[in-house]
Parts: sequence; structure tokens; C-alpha cells
Amino acid sequence: MEQFELFWAKKKKGEHGEIYHPLLFHTFDVGTVARELWKTGLHRAIRHFFVTELGLSEQETVAWLIFLIALHDTGKASPAFIRQDQKAREELKQLGFRFRRVHEKCPHGIITAWVLADLLQTVSGDNKFPRVFGRALGIAVGGHHGTFSGDKVGPRQKGGEEWEDARKGLVEELARLFRVPLATLPNYSQNHAFYVLLAGLACVADWIGSNEEDFRYAPPGTTPEQYATLSQQRARQAIRAVGWANWKPPASVATFAQLFPSIQSPWPCQKQAETLAPQLTGSASLVLIEAPMGEGKTEAAMFLADYWAAKFQQQGCYFALPTQATSNQMFRRVKEFIEGRYPDQKANLQLVHGANLLSEEFTALRFRTYPEEDGSPDAAHGNIAVEEWFLPKKRSLLAPFGVGTIDQALMAVLQTRHFFVRLFGLAHKTVIIDEVHAYDTYMSVLLERLLAWLRALGCSVVMLSATLPTQKRHQLLQAYGGETPIQSAGYPQMTWVSGGKSGAVSFPAVQHRQIAVHRLGDSIAELVEKLRETAKGSGCVAIVCNTVGRAQAIYQALRQQQLVEPENLQLLHSRFPFTEREKRERAALESFGKGGTRPRSAILVATQIIEQSLDLDFDLMITDLAPADLVLQRAGRLHRHENARPAQLTQPALWLRMPDIEAGGVPNFGASQRIYDLHILLRSYVAFKDRSTVHLPEDLPTIVEEVYGTEGTWPAPELQRAASRAWEDMQETMKKDESKAKGNLIRRPNDSAEPDEFLEKFSKGLEEDNPDIHQSLQALTRLTEPSVQVVCLSESDSGELSVKPSPAQIRLFLRSAMTITDKRVVFTLRERPVPSGWKKTPALRHHRPLIFSEGSASVGRHTLRLDPELGLLIDQFPAANGENA
Repeated sequence: MEQFELFWAKKKKGEHGEIYHPLLFHTFDVGTVARELWKTGLHRAIRHFFVTELGLSEQETVAWLIFLIALHDTGKASPAFIRQDQKAREELKQLGFRFRRVHEKCPHGIITAWVLADLLQTVSGDNKFPRVFGRALGIAVGGHHGTFSGDKVGPRQKGGEEWEDARKGLVEELARLFRVPLATLPNYSQNHAFYVLLAGLACVADWIGSNEEDFRYAPPGTTPEQYATLSQQRARQAIRAVGWANWKPPASVATFAQLFPSIQSPWPCQKQAETLAPQLTGSASLVLIEAPMGEGKTEAAMFLADYWAAKFQQQGCYFALPTQATSNQMFRRVKEFIEGRYPDQKANLQLVHGANLLSEEFTALRFRTYPEEDGSPDAAHGNIAVEEWFLPKKRSLLAPFGVGTIDQALMAVLQTRHFFVRLFGLAHKTVIIDEVHAYDTYMSVLLERLLAWLRALGCSVVMLSATLPTQKRHQLLQAYGGETPIQSAGYPQMTWVSGGKSGAVSFPAVQHRQIAVHRLGDSIAELVEKLRETAKGSGCVAIVCNTVGRAQAIYQALRQQQLVEPENLQLLHSRFPFTEREKRERAALESFGKGGTRPRSAILVATQIIEQSLDLDFDLMITDLAPADLVLQRAGRLHRHENARPAQLTQPALWLRMPDIEAGGVPNFGASQRIYDLHILLRSYVAFKDRSTVHLPEDLPTIVEEVYGTEGTWPAPELQRAASRAWEDMQETMKKDESKAKGNLIRRPNDSAEPDEFLEKFSKGLEEDNPDIHQSLQALTRLTEPSVQVVCLSESDSGELSVKPSPAQIRLFLRSAMTITDKRVVFTLRERPVPSGWKKTPALRHHRPLIFSEGSASVGRHTLRLDPELGLLIDQFPAANGENA
């Protein structure tokens, strides 16, 4: 016992010098937390996974699992670790432990990974624990600080025979305390997902078991038996305190009508989901729903997630969306659903993205008071909790319910520190991925790898899309496990993979619209005059631009022409500080949203923001030519709700601003070509060049296939030659983007390598949230232009930035933030130092203050102006043609 007390795991200064928490006790804490997580935090599906992989009874599985997790810090019983404390080092020397000079530090997790195989063989006696199995287990639990390593460790780091004997004694004592059935060895699992989940569970147990408020240091002289009793009590309290044990999956399946009582008559998409669910017999299934906007896809996905939670006792649900704005809106809907579904439980719901502090609904939930006497909800406060322990983004996916950006899920398959914690958080959940059609080559490669891992981890998936090209649909389904291409059933449709089977089924659309297509030139003057003739002073009009500069220029021209009252002319784009953009989004929803005031005559000039994030309805849509699927997405905002229409706009109409045509009939797309691929723009131009009407939803898959399919027709030879050159450039770019993505990914779950070799390959340690370092070191979920986050402040508001801001000040700063991508100023702004007070604040540590004096700020040779109507301007107001976009 004397040497067990000298082998310390944690230490701190007390009133009379250093005090220590023995390694034996800390490892027991972590193992006990793992046992409590098994009992109260892990649901049937994931417990069954571990039982199956180890080939033991549930009781034997628990004993072995918590024992292996407790061994995560075995490497602390080494000279490389103990030498950090002089007192312990000297006392152990007196007991005969040798300390050789060590020139390089060796993390204790690496020592754990190296020595565990021998220890497991030793304590298992004649059974001889398989060495290759022990090696993989050592790397998995030894990686609890974020990275796996199988590096060789020499005697200077791990010590000689006396250290080996001490570690053996520690392992034997843990086996005794946990009553491990050493005579019954677990099966050697070659399933890579097993080691990833083991590493995730070990890391989470270590995080909780290392909290010194919950696991206070034991007084000297405490026996292992005494501490075991104390640790078990503390583990139960700790699990309860962090909120792991509050939610349980539903005991029985609910009908769609029970889940959504406000929907009197479910739409065909929703009825089809209810019909399909019992046919999906696999515990992990994928359903891809392709349907136009407004067909009830979201409720269909929620029904499937709830069905699987009840049928297979899954761990919860994560809703992954393309943007923070769409995440914020979905958070409200998911919150309302959970409140109705679990009135008798306190369900932990997280909003998972970098700006969640700016969501008023989320922060209101976060600071809500809950009773602590028991785990039941309080009627005065509701049944939704935002448990504080889960707030760091690495932990947020561990919550049973989450809504956030797709980036947070994609991070789970990038070589970041603790990527396996994210995978553990997603395991045996339903993951709903919205707007799948919006992802480019780089993101699609990441998404396909994520789908492969979700299948391996027992996750069911629902993917939602307006429509997909045939090739992309096949790639996504195959990534999840669909063996052969699935024949389309017609549009709209649900395609599924489950239990080794697959299929597709169509359903009727509710909304059918015939949209008249008109073409305009690129001139702002022509746009204004045509709008004056057609709108005739009435109607709600949207003008969607591909760049902020064009939007600013058109807004300025319309303001001068006074086609509508000043208060009914709105501008919405991303180059406003958050508070101003939020105010403008609310104004747009008030004017054009469902149940809004809807002016007699109003115009919204916007960028791509309104493609996805806002549920708006217009009488007339005018848009820059963009990729065809995005044009149709914009057109989906036409006549979307039941509203009275002006006589001249009773039929939905789409005006396309076509590019100028150069010699040979080749379009010049100007600034749009910097945003969208030229080849796709050319094919979209051909698709719409002579089209007079679009029938939705019937024409949607046909047009998408025309643009993204392998075959294309061209009306002129010069146009065909330009398209051919653009095709080659696009293919080269796609290859580069695909290569970048693959270079950052973790390996496939079905990789043929042995588990120990498999785990050793995740060593990049990419940075999750540092935009200031080189892209090759970043865990990029998207390939974007270089950017910088700034906080727009006046001289009087800048205050003392060297002091760490309070939570209220952090929110105020973030509400004045925006992202700048203009290359003229990005790199100069990046060179500016982050204020010392902000460096200590995760939400602000990569932001730069941008101080405006009388509305202007100098950045290098450039002048930035924050115009109250137009947003951020660089050097000058936009020219009349918007070419400075």
C-alpha cells in the first residue's frame, strides 16, 4: 500500500504542502464512472454492441470494460511521470525504484499503450491474453488525451523490472476490486469501431472522473476497500450532476398523429415515412428523402428518428444543417417536438455551432433554473435542459439531442484531437442531414466517410434533399452500405438501405406549380425599368444576387428610383454585424414570412442567404443566373404560402438576369464565376436559355440531371469548346479537392489493417478552430476563401480589451461580429494581434477588433466604412453596375 500511495495521479497544493490523489484511486474513479455510464447513460443498442464484440455475458462485459478503461493511466506508474514530483521521486528511490536521466518527455498515454499488452498477458495467467489484442486496447485507452500512438518506449521512460512489478501489482489490485473474471477472456475484436467507441468511453469517463470537485482527494491511510465504496457514491453523484442519466428512449413506438397532433392530415411524404418505417428491419438504416421545399420532409425525418429510438433503443438524435442560421431555426422546432414527446423527462438539448451564444432561445434555456432535488422536470421551467458539462463542442455531440451544423458531425472523421469522442457521441443515434444537395466535392468526400462510420457505429441516418443527380445519390447510398445502384422510383421519392436490403418508393407531391421563366439582361437600369412596368406599384418581390456588391448596387439604384416606400425596401446580406443582420432577417420574416404583415408593395434585395435559411414567400422572383438547382431553390420561395396576389402577379414568375454574351456566343459570368464553377454555370445557362416555363416538382430532377449528369448538349461550337475547357478545369479542381479531403480523413471503418496498426494512423492532430494557421494544419470541413472574423466597435465601445470579458460582454462583442473575405484586407487584418483579454476566451480568441471612427476604419491602404443601410464597404460605395463585388 505504501508504493500505491506514492504512485500519484493528481496533485495540488494544500495548507501544508503538496497533497496527492493516488494512481490506484484515480483509476478506480474512472472505472467506476464508466460503470455508472453503462448503467444509466448508455442505452440498449450501444450496450448490445459491446457485449457482442467481446463475446461475453453482460455482467462479464461490464467487468472487463471498466477494468480496461481503468487501466488508461497505467503509464503514470513510470519514472517518466513520477519524476515530475520531487517528493514522490525521492521516496520511491528509497524503496528501490531507479530513475535514469531522461532527456525527452514521454506522455503517460504512450507508456500505457506500450506496456498494457504485457500486463494483460501477465495477469491473465495461463489463458494468455492475446498480445495483438492487448496492444490495440492499450493504444485505444492510452489515447484518452486526444491522440493515438504506438511509439516504442524505452527503459528510461517506462523503468526497469521494479516498475514492471509495480504496474503488475496495480493491475492485479484493480482486477480484484472490479471482480474481473480473468479466467474468461473477451474475444479479440477486429472491428475498428469497437476500439473507437472504447477510446471515446474511456475519455469521457476520465473527464468526469478527473473532476476534483466530485472526486476529492482521499485522506492518507484510506484503504482500497474504503475508497471503493466512496468512489462508487461519488460516481453516481457525478453522472447525475452532468446530466447523463436524465433521458431514456421511449418504451413504445408512437404514430405520426401522436407525435404531431397539430397536423390534422399528414402529407404524402409523412404518410410514406410512417408506412416505410416497419419495413426497415435493420438496427441501422438510411433513408434519403428527395422532395421539393414545403412537402413535410422535416416532420418525416423526426418521425423516423423517434421510431428508431423506440424500436431499437438508440441514443438520441443529431440534426445536421448547412448553416448556423438554419440550425437556429431548426433548434426551435426540435425543442418544441421534444417538449411534447417527453413531458415527464428532462431532455438535454444542445445547439452545436460556434455562435450558439448568440441564439436567444438557446441562451434562455441555458440559464434556466432546474430543481436539483430529483431528476424530474419542473412545470414552471419546462422539460428541456442545456446541461453545462456538454457545452464545449468536443462534448456537445454526447448529449442525447443536438441541433447544429454539419461541420460538427464532419469533424468526427477528420484527424483532430478527440475525434473519437465525437464518434462516440454520434454512435447509435439517428443523424438527420439536411440540404444534402448543397455540398461540394470536398464536403461530399467527408460526408461519404462519415456515412461509412455512422453505419459501423450503428447509427441510422435520414438525408433530406430537394433532389440529387443520379451519380451523387448512388455515391451516398454506397458509402453507407448500399451494395448496388438503386433504381429511381420517380420524383419525389424515398430511397433506403436497411438490413442488407435496399429499395426506393415514390409518393405524390402536394404542391404543383407552373412558373413562367423570363430573361433579363445584366443591366441594373433594365432591371429597374422592367420592374417598374410589371410590378405597377404592388406585389412582394425578391431580387437575389450572387455577390454582396451586386446586392448593394441594386439596392442603391432602387432607393434612388423610389419604386416602393423606403421602409418597404430591404437589403439582406452577410456583410452586416450580427445584430444588424439579425434585425434585417426578422424584418424580412415579418414582411414576407408565414403569418407576416405582408406589405402591399415591397422589395427584398438579398444574397444566397434566402436560399435555405428563411421561410419566405414572394409574388415575383428575380435572380442572377446561378447553378440550376440553386435557381430552382430560390424559385421555391415563389407563391410558397397562401396569400392574396396582385392581379398582374397571380401566376408565379421567375426573372433570370442572364450574363452578357461575348463573341462566339459564350456568356461572361463576371463575379459569379468566382463563386460557382464555370462549367456548371455554362450548363445552367443552356438549361434555362430557351426555357419558358418550369413545372415544379416534375421538372426539377430533369433540369438537375441536365446540369450535373454526364451528358450535355451545346447549341454552338464555341460554347461547346468553352464548356470543354471548363470541364477539364473543374475535373482538375475536383481531383485536388478530393485529395485534400482524403488527406485529412481518418481511415475507413472496414480498413483491412490490424486494429493496432489502424489506430496508429490517426496522428495529424489537426486544429479544429484556428483559422490563422496554414490550411494544411486545419481540420477543414469546407474549402472556403481566406477569411477573418472581426468585431466592429466604435472608439467609445472598444473599452479595455486586455481584460478577459464577462459572459455579458462576450455576447455584446459577438453581436457586433462579422466575417470578412475580401482579399484586399483579410491578410492585413489577420496580422493584427488578438487582444490579450480575448485570447483567454474561446468564443473570441480568433477575432480581431475593428475600431471605427466616425464610421470609417483604415486597414493598410484601404478604408472600410460601416454604412447603416448598405453594410460594410471597402474603399468606395458600389459602382452603378456592381462590378466591385
